[in-house]
Amino acid sequence: RATDRFWSLLRMVIVDSIWSVYDPIVTCPGINGSAYLSETLLSLKALATENDLVVLVTNAAFGQRNSCPQPAMVDIMRPFVSTTILLQYALEQQRRSAVVLHSRRHLPGDTCEFRITAAGIQ
Repeated sequence: RATDRFWSLLRMVIVDSIWSVYDPIVTCPGINGSAYLSETLLSLKALATENDLVVLVTNAAFGQRNSCPQPAMVDIMRPFVSTTILLQYALEQQRRSAVVLHSRRHLPGDTCEFRITAAGIQ
């Protein structure tokens, strides 16, 4: 693959809203939906490793654990992801924040605040 122009230019793969794809499968009685999800996540991890890519999987916040919002399917996904980040928006301050929930490289709770304006990210 390294000689293929597509793979040599590709740097990031984004899978948007994975929960919306897997929710009907995971919650359907009689189907082992978590096995399908695990297989997909394992394939994405292999894709990232074999091709030196960033794979970004977005997910919805769903429920709370210890007063902290948790992503949907967090227990299924944890073995496959290196970092879990919660994106939040404070309407009254018009500020966004990215909070590290789980990471192999950063401390949980590390936060970065930013504002998106017409001039860019501040």
